[in-house]
Amino acid sequence: MYVTDKEKLLSKAHKDYDIKELTWADKTLRKSFTPEEINLFYKVMQKYTEVLDMPDIEKKRCGSSQT
Repeated sequence: MYVTDKEKLLSKAHKDYDIKELTWADKTLRKSFTPEEINLFYKVMQKYTEVLDMPDIEKKRCGSSQT
């Protein structure tokens, strides 16, 4: 399987857009939060993503232990 020139161009445009948006978001967040607060946010979001990806059986086990 090979990538066409059009697909390469689309991929580059998508990456450029992501960089632009992430840079804007970072600058905006830094106006309201310290670097430590932003890093903590990303740490929490990483763990939250892991929790959402847990199998249902593990979610049930974790939930029942908190009651």
